[in-house]
Amino acid sequence: MSGVKVLYILLSYVLGSILFSELSVQMFHHKSLMEISANHNPGASNAFRYGGIPCGIVAVLGDIAKGFFPVFFYDKIFGCQDLGLSLVMMVVALGHAYSLFYHFRGGMCIAVSFGIMMGLFPQVCPLVVLIVLYLSFLVFRKDSTSMVTMFVYNLLVLICAGLFFSHRLSGHMFLGIVFVSLLVCFRMWRDLTETEQKRLRRFRKK
Repeated sequence: MSGVKVLYILLSYVLGSILFSELSVQMFHHKSLMEISANHNPGASNAFRYGGIPCGIVAVLGDIAKGFFPVFFYDKIFGCQDLGLSLVMMVVALGHAYSLFYHFRGGMCIAVSFGIMMGLFPQVCPLVVLIVLYLSFLVFRKDSTSMVTMFVYNLLVLICAGLFFSHRLSGHMFLGIVFVSLLVCFRMWRDLTETEQKRLRRFRKK
């Protein structure tokens, strides 16, 4: 892998580490979202909930953009979909989950993962509709959506596996999608109640 690609990947991690939800609340309210939110999650849904609509909009647009642009321009700049593309997808998500600027604390990677998917499939309009509906669901529902989120991302992996084995999705794209989906589920696990965790364990044993 060339030095330019390595630098691109490192810069993608740095970009992913910018937590727009945290910055938006600090900018509008001079408070830390990590400190005032119940689950200490610097994510888009908490930006809406604790900062209001302007904070939420800044957070969502920022998180989607930082997932979209590194992935979208990788192929444009290097003209290939190789392991570097997988690594860019991974490090952007890792940057958001374990931010370089916040002592490796971060968010759940949901909005960022949507941006990554948009970067992979910019021509798919239904994906944009799905993103808008899903984010609205996260913002306006007051009960836990963690189990729903984990189900959606597990379903995404299964769908992408089908596309991969039918040769309609490259291996490098599939690898990146699987990693990001597993990272979201891993981050979501801690947000589940004990009852929900037990239910999932029983489901896995069947």
